[in-house]
Amino acid sequence: NYSIKVTNNGTRADAQVQLVVELPRGATLVGQPDAPVESSLNGNQIVFAPLPSMKAKETIEYQFTIHWTEEGQQNVRALVTSQNRSVPVTKEEGIEVYRDR
Repeated sequence: NYSIKVTNNGTRADAQVQLVVELPRGATLVGQPDAPVESSLNGNQIVFAPLPSMKAKETIEYQFTIHWTEEGQQNVRALVTSQNRSVPVTKEEGIEVYRDR
């Protein structure tokens, strides 16, 4: 289970705030994410619809579940863009996946 919190750390509101999560090989989305907007799966990406607006200092949480079929070191990458920030803010989280025996 993953939880991603997106915070507008700026001093003014922002618009079109969008989260995209890149899944590595061997990762499969389970069910639908719990998020304030709709999402879709595009290849290895979970694409969340943009938030129309986000207040300064506001935090929005996205939750989803991944099933792993490949063991070893895996990295999930989150990218956030917005009207005020065209270059994505990127965060990567690593996890060691073990095979149940």
